[in-house]
Amino acid sequence: SSCLPILAQAPIFFALFQVLQGIAMGIPKGVMTPELVDQAQNAELFGVPIYAYFMGADETPNPTATRILTAVLIILMTITTFLTQRQLIVKNSAKDNPMVQQQKILLYVFPVIFAVTGINFPVGVLIYWLTTNLWSMGQQFYVIRNNPQPDTPAYEAWEKRQAAKRLRLSASVSGWRSIPKTRAPIPESRRDHRPTPQPTSRTDLPAT
Repeated sequence: SSCLPILAQAPIFFALFQVLQGIAMGIPKGVMTPELVDQAQNAELFGVPIYAYFMGADETPNPTATRILTAVLIILMTITTFLTQRQLIVKNSAKDNPMVQQQKILLYVFPVIFAVTGINFPVGVLIYWLTTNLWSMGQQFYVIRNNPQPDTPAYEAWEKRQAAKRLRLSASVSGWRSIPKTRAPIPESRRDHRPTPQPTSRTDLPAT
């Protein structure tokens, strides 16, 4: 279903959230060491620390840049989440699938949830979610285009492409067979120059 990729990433999402929260507070979590935490605290994107979040922008060196960057990432994350789910529902779901209606509800619920809760997500989490959505969109586009499920709009489009491909192949083969086979002219240097026969004189004829 369309919500499965989101649920499958939930453990990674929360683990990354906890690690970035620990970086913000200077507390190592997981495999992080105090040295790695110090290095991570200095990591920035466009002058914004990777642990910064929208609601805590006042605690960063540049609050305006933090608000702008996090707002842009939240909007992009919400849009790509919507498009990733819509790609599966619209193109690769059968019309008589009883789960489609439920998936359509989640299609609008999940983006709204992420848009509302995204103001508390660190920049690192927003970047992770955005890049994951972009990767999923590209991967799903390739799979849906080349291996769609039967009885779906994507499968109908695939059948049309295959029919057009067979038609072009048949036309090219027919055109190749209709080309007349002409013999190449013999080069001048390879022509057989035979001597012209001379007429026989009457004196050479035997006497009768």
